[in-house]
Amino acid sequence: MYGNTLTFLFAGNETLSTAMSFTLFCLTANADCLAKAQAEVDAKLGKKSVTYETAMELTYLDMCMNEAMRILDREALEDTEIDGYHVAKGTRIVIPVISIHRDPAIWPDPMTFDPERHTPEARATRHPYAFMPFGLGPRNCIGMRLAQLEIRMAIATILQHFTPVLCDKSVGRDMALDVTSCLSVTGVLTVCTVTLLSIWIWKAFRKASMFQRQGIPGPPALPFLLQNHTLMKEPWSENLVMLRDDQWKHVRSQLSPTFSSGKLKRMTVAIQRVVKNLHNHVKSKAETGEEVELKALCRNYAIDVIGGVAFGLQVDCLNDPNDPFKKYVMFPALIPVLRKFGITFPPQSATKFFTGKYNDFLQLLVEAEREGEAQGPVDAEIDHGDQLTTSKQWTRKGLTRDEMYANTLIFLMAGNETVSTVMSFTLFDLAGNPDCLAKAQAEVDAKLGKRQVTYETAMELAYLDMCMNESMRLYPPGFILDREAEEDMEFAGYHVAKGMRMGIPVLSIHRDPAIWPDPMKFDPERHTPEARATRHPFAFLPFGMGPRNCIGMRLAQLEIRMAIATILQHFTPVLCDKSVYPPKLQKLKFESQDGLWVKFQARA
Repeated sequence: MYGNTLTFLFAGNETLSTAMSFTLFCLTANADCLAKAQAEVDAKLGKKSVTYETAMELTYLDMCMNEAMRILDREALEDTEIDGYHVAKGTRIVIPVISIHRDPAIWPDPMTFDPERHTPEARATRHPYAFMPFGLGPRNCIGMRLAQLEIRMAIATILQHFTPVLCDKSVGRDMALDVTSCLSVTGVLTVCTVTLLSIWIWKAFRKASMFQRQGIPGPPALPFLLQNHTLMKEPWSENLVMLRDDQWKHVRSQLSPTFSSGKLKRMTVAIQRVVKNLHNHVKSKAETGEEVELKALCRNYAIDVIGGVAFGLQVDCLNDPNDPFKKYVMFPALIPVLRKFGITFPPQSATKFFTGKYNDFLQLLVEAEREGEAQGPVDAEIDHGDQLTTSKQWTRKGLTRDEMYANTLIFLMAGNETVSTVMSFTLFDLAGNPDCLAKAQAEVDAKLGKRQVTYETAMELAYLDMCMNESMRLYPPGFILDREAEEDMEFAGYHVAKGMRMGIPVLSIHRDPAIWPDPMKFDPERHTPEARATRHPFAFLPFGMGPRNCIGMRLAQLEIRMAIATILQHFTPVLCDKSVYPPKLQKLKFESQDGLWVKFQARA
């Protein structure tokens, strides 16, 4: 429980803030898409507050989010062949999501923000793994739905009341992502040390160059420090992202009821409370004409939602950036290695904080299991039915303390980062695309009117959902999916050994022009049901695919829909002097170099 609590905490923060901020920035820089997203928000929300239902109806906003997220480590379970290359059991493979999301062979004109790539018709024409911002398969992001909900609600609320616009700080898009690593050796005092170090380096490089030796194309690799998964032992390792086989199936089956439709509806009250704070915060910025950095705004929103939904806390990062809850959410994920040098991680204060609150999240699971909520078609799809059935030898019921703590943390991290990323990019894309913004607002107005967004109305915002999807296509919250071969196989002529881990380049798939014509254009219409039907189901993977997809996807989408619908209901996001649209991404970090700056204009 401890390990998964940390995972929820980190992933929920960074994923949500990244997806939300990039989506908002893309919308800001694509005025036509922004207008459509706002029109959708207006049609679905009107003057009402965004709810779970209305957030789920913002299809165009979802397309914008997907397009913004269109920018995974796996291990082979047995020897396999892939594309003629042998992948030995246990080999870890990195899936380059961003490369897939921007592959012109999949996404035509991949650098164009075009939410229309994520219409049902457009999706149907692509491979299901062409878009995987939240991972793919049974190990996808468990909090994907929560992140999408947060982002949808946030962006919908923003678009409902404001229009994000580019500003002076806004810069153009440069989505090249350079992943490099440098090995530095200092303080070599003896020949023995040099010799031992040389041997270690030789082994490391030999392991890292395995793909090159097999003739698998790709950039030259260097061994990464902090790769050893044993550094992530302790409670952290018990989260869904790191578990496997029967234990993963068991934990997944225990967590899945938490994200059922019935449970999400009950979470709407807590989300509405945060959405109201978001509305008031944006209103104050609109009144003063102050420029707003969307990623920061959406991250604070996401953290507030997670604090209320998972822990029952009255977190208010929107008004108090120094809220202690935020401090614990934002600590780095790999610092446990410092313990070897006498540095405690997580900080004792953070450990004490979460171990003292994990019971709140546990209560969600206990109630979900006790109520025995019947799964609808969507819920059943999340669990992939029998794929989650554990072996007969696995008889333990419930979750251990470490499993609960670990998954609470992964819930926090995934819910935060995913929601903030999708929501911010969707809002930015809407601000940058006034026509899309207008459509999104029209939808919000039609669906909400003057009412507060609810679960039901959020689910009706089809165009806003399309905008979110398009933003997630361009800026997927997870630009690489990690998968592991469970047996020896041949893939595209390469041999993939059992246990070999592969990275699926979601970003490359999402921006492949062969899948997404004019891929860098923000076009929510790509995500209409008709467009989806023309693409491969794995052409759009913002939350992963298969049984390991993001378990919290629906909650994330609800949060985002409700927020964006509420924003669009009352405000119009517009680009400002600081806006750089399309945005440039930082190296090694999927965030805008110049921030996602917009201004919000109050609607009459």
